[in-house]
Amino acid sequence: MAPVEHIHYGVGMEHEITRHRRTGGSANPAIRITAKPKVDGHCHEYEFNMLPMRIGDGTMTPKVFACILFQDGIPAEVGINGTTEEALIAILIDRLERFNKGPYACRQNSLAITSLETAMHWLGDRTAERSEHGVEGTMAP
Repeated sequence: MAPVEHIHYGVGMEHEITRHRRTGGSANPAIRITAKPKVDGHCHEYEFNMLPMRIGDGTMTPKVFACILFQDGIPAEVGINGTTEEALIAILIDRLERFNKGPYACRQNSLAITSLETAMHWLGDRTAERSEHGVEGTMAP
């Protein structure tokens, strides 16, 4: 995994993602990848940390407020042990659609929904292509 502009590497393979941060916007949590990537380079665990917070003894520590575990391995072999990209996209689409049914409705939400639906389409296309080639459900590239 080569370093890129929106990923900042720390100790070992732990790194922080910052592409979601915008100048002038509200505070965005750090997204830290804490699990060492597998041999294939994939990360299966993402932590969302708030800015360091003061704890009881006065020390500052980041507070983890969410951890996303992605599927790690073939479900037929290891069972379901995490989520998929499609499931996260579906959550985001649902959230934005709900915003659009209330006082936060706007064109930008609708455009974001369209982009997320496009991403879902291409992930589905990838799955269909893997099925056609007989490699869906395997670790084959």
